[in-house]
Amino acid sequence: MLALLSASALVPVTIAVTGGGAVATALAGAAGNIGSGYLTGVIERTAARLRYSNVESPGREMARDALAADLLAALEKGDSTAQELGAELTTFLKKIDGFKAAVNAAEDDLRAHLRECFKELFEQQRAALTALGAIGAEQRRQGKQLRGQTKLNEENADRLRWLTSRLTERSSTEPSSPAASGGPQPAVTPIIAAPAVVTAAPSAGAWYGGAEVAIGDRVYLIHDDLLEEHFSPDRSLLRRQARGLRLVPSSGPGAGYVWVRHVEAHRGTPLARIALNALAHERDLLASLRSVRGLPRVSQFAADNRTATLVAGWPASRSTGVPCERLDALLGRDGAPIDPWHLFRLCTGLAGLCETLAKLHDHGVTHRYLTPGGIITLDDGRLVLRDLGLAARDHEPGEGPADYQAPEQRRGDRHPGPQTDIYQLAAVAYHLVTGRPPNAGISLPVRAQARDVPERVRRALDAALALDPTERPDISSLGATLRAARDDLS
Repeated sequence: MLALLSASALVPVTIAVTGGGAVATALAGAAGNIGSGYLTGVIERTAARLRYSNVESPGREMARDALAADLLAALEKGDSTAQELGAELTTFLKKIDGFKAAVNAAEDDLRAHLRECFKELFEQQRAALTALGAIGAEQRRQGKQLRGQTKLNEENADRLRWLTSRLTERSSTEPSSPAASGGPQPAVTPIIAAPAVVTAAPSAGAWYGGAEVAIGDRVYLIHDDLLEEHFSPDRSLLRRQARGLRLVPSSGPGAGYVWVRHVEAHRGTPLARIALNALAHERDLLASLRSVRGLPRVSQFAADNRTATLVAGWPASRSTGVPCERLDALLGRDGAPIDPWHLFRLCTGLAGLCETLAKLHDHGVTHRYLTPGGIITLDDGRLVLRDLGLAARDHEPGEGPADYQAPEQRRGDRHPGPQTDIYQLAAVAYHLVTGRPPNAGISLPVRAQARDVPERVRRALDAALALDPTERPDISSLGATLRAARDDLS
């Protein structure tokens, strides 16, 4: 196309060159500006042909076709001279507006030929795009299949490594074996745990820091910093809870740090049945409250007739990757009041937690076991609940955490409700603000313990710690007051 357009544009100019005149001067100036050597020679050869032929048709058409053939032959070589010629032709046509002039001046057969060239190029481009689309779709399909197979292979490899280590530990503790006694050694067959195998948590052995605990088809590494394990007074029920890290599978939904709670019934007592049902009920509550912000997300639940295990996600810090701290990290100040910066973040976080508790109360659910250790602090200062506390259990006299137990929980003369959560949240805030938990009977006003706390915060906490539940503010009002108190600290 470049050869045809150039020839069509140059022939009229070359005709003018052969007769002299203004066009010849313009051509000489343009050619000189682009420094064309080969192009000047081609024009001279074309001019020589025109001198010995009729400048009108058909001599003009023959000169155009011959010029186009010369240019095409030079361009098709693909060497440095061809590249230079192509650049010169393009520059030349731009200088004299040759593209538009060549197309307008072209004979019908040239325009038809150009249309065919463009049509062929369009068809080639469309075919190429169609082929690329098919290749892209197939590559995406193969990539998805490969990622799925790779993930399955990684999970099976994780299970195989874990089972191999367990078998190695078991064989090292056995007193004797056929191999040790010189007897025939059986063939060793690798065992891969199938994902479909689902069992409850192991009933034998204690949990400890560094233990690898299998729950269904998943394996967790137990951390020791929050590990608790104890029997009920009648030893009919074993309770365990710990933070951990999911090892198998190491990726996918629910991967990362977790909060694991496990109950195991040693005898079929009413207490054991209540504990087993409570974890199942909490799983159902969390599933129905998935839209409520600030609640944990269930990662796994496994149960049989004597065990139940509930695994929920534990958020990790985006900056360090370690588990987010609990709110009790602000304690341990030997009774010193909280500083203004942490008080500002505390008011912000507690105000958001009030919104979470308000949503629970709207669904007829109360937590009833709020403690600094049961509240997790995210990177941005937001506070989220570690679990649902006693929400999945019926009220029992004397329930609740010792330092943050509401008066109605201690006395047992009134059924705990939303006002219980208000008292416990205020008790947590009192402890964090003053450095001491509130008195079980009647607490000293916040002003007597922390004089630098804004007045509206002191009044709100004192009111929420009222012994009579009916005198406490509702959870939304407490949250609004804490949020407004940030203005006094900023």
